[in-house]
Amino acid sequence: MPCTITLATPALLDRRTFGLCLVASAAGAARAQEAPFPSRALRIVVPYASGAGDSVTRVVAQKLSERLGQQVLVENRPRAGGATGAAQAAKAAPDGYTLAFTAVSHSVMTAMQPTLAFDPLADLVPIGFMVTQPYVLAVRASAPYRSMKDLVDDAKARPGQVRLAHPGVGTLVHLVAQWFAGEAGIEFNQIPYGSSGPALQSVLAEQTDVLVDPPSNTLPQLATGRLRVLACTGTQRLPALPDVQTLKELGIPVAGATWFGLSAPAKTPPALVERLNRELNAALLDPAVKQRLEAMHYSVEPGTPVAYGRFFAEQAALWARVVKDNRLAGRNP
Repeated sequence: MPCTITLATPALLDRRTFGLCLVASAAGAARAQEAPFPSRALRIVVPYASGAGDSVTRVVAQKLSERLGQQVLVENRPRAGGATGAAQAAKAAPDGYTLAFTAVSHSVMTAMQPTLAFDPLADLVPIGFMVTQPYVLAVRASAPYRSMKDLVDDAKARPGQVRLAHPGVGTLVHLVAQWFAGEAGIEFNQIPYGSSGPALQSVLAEQTDVLVDPPSNTLPQLATGRLRVLACTGTQRLPALPDVQTLKELGIPVAGATWFGLSAPAKTPPALVERLNRELNAALLDPAVKQRLEAMHYSVEPGTPVAYGRFFAEQAALWARVVKDNRLAGRNP
């Protein structure tokens, strides 16, 4: 209801009424200026260089742009094993316009980097899962290992002489390899190569003997007959490799996978988180998007923010134990 103020009689003006009218007018003006979310472009900060996570995020971002009616940009900000870009995303305004690509590596950051500038669990609020993909243990096709038993037996007979290639200390591939070696009671000569590509090439060039790698990297080489996969690290067998057993099936209690999701800065309003979760799930379940991601050997994993947050915390506890058991804290990825 409009307020009428007679300026000709200021002495009789009810100051309280005047104040209420100013508040009502300001609130009305603010409502008039408010635009429905989103009213401008969003950005997803990926704290790594181009790679698997970047590829997945761009597929999802394209569909989110269509659904939200605003461009969803993907920004790569690599440095310090992902910690720099992740911290920048966590410290952004909690208005729904800056989202953080989060991954299994985020669940390792706190354990690996005691001086980390932010807390992935406290400073980010989960939006939802995107995809997951287990690793495979692969050897050169010409290697003498026809089974996982052959590899383990040789590694036990020659401690520290079987060469394992990995992308870098503290990467999830490295941690899975360490976990596997510990459970199998063996010791590898572990050689870091800085990224997955050179590690894979070192096996093919007979410079190393075995690697743990995502199937999206190794399956093309498997198709050409240059690699042999001995096992996978998932809780279930890979659809693309139905005859390859999991480590758990082989009696080695190791299960590790790469996974990606989206989060937002802490204090992002719950209503925005729920909206973004709905849009993310709808994008993931779009038939064309799902087909593209599965062709890259990912399992699409839509879900709730609560489920993603619980899983994130469980993963942080798991990898913190692996880091502690292998005395890896403080070593640069």
